[in-house]
Amino acid sequence: MREFGGLGIRYGFKTKRWGYICNFGDGVHIEATQGAKTKKYAFSCQDAQACINAMNLSPRQMEVAEEES
Repeated sequence: MREFGGLGIRYGFKTKRWGYICNFGDGVHIEATQGAKTKKYAFSCQDAQACINAMNLSPRQMEVAEEES
């Protein structure tokens, strides 16, 4: 919250990363690298481990998980 100054899609000028802030709980920080370029993101979420687990799934695994639920 301190870095982004509020809720919503925000930009942290000091850290040079985008934040998708929808609550004041835990968050997940991602650095996406392509060649020499690095983009930084922060996502707020209620369950950080579930968010990380979901991002580690392949598209096929996501389809199977949806079919099972």
